[in-house]
Amino acid sequence: HLWLAGEGPQLGALKAQAARLGIGARVHFLGWREDIAPLFAACDVFLCPSRHEPLGNVVLDAFAHRRPVVATHTAGPAMLVEDGTSGLLVAVEEPQAMATALSRLIADKDLRPRLAAAGFAHWQEHYSKPIVVRQYLDLFERLCETRAKHAAGT
Repeated sequence: HLWLAGEGPQLGALKAQAARLGIGARVHFLGWREDIAPLFAACDVFLCPSRHEPLGNVVLDAFAHRRPVVATHTAGPAMLVEDGTSGLLVAVEEPQAMATALSRLIADKDLRPRLAAAGFAHWQEHYSKPIVVRQYLDLFERLCETRAKHAAGT
């Protein structure tokens, strides 16, 4: 089954295509969702087929939920995913490449947990709550020091 979470101008066309292909019963259009944890818990693989993904918060969410990632080679995923190590990257607007990567994950039972573990380790080391909070606190300390120096005229 394919779950598509989100909304956008292509929703009607995607529903029509699923019906036309005879797969409408296996494609589930979930709409915009705030409750992502149950979706990640239920999925085997996370696909991010974006044409434009500047940061890739959804990739970080997949990493945090220990799910293997297949994403398009856009700015955010390319910055986050080490191809073949913490996920698989494919060219933008290349559905055959996305299908090939997904087939690879289905066929290679050892690859899915390896990618998921590496993605989780990357998230934990660079993007987990303690890391991000520490970075913000460090930034605030530097800003306060700079302001104090500026106010003192040094």
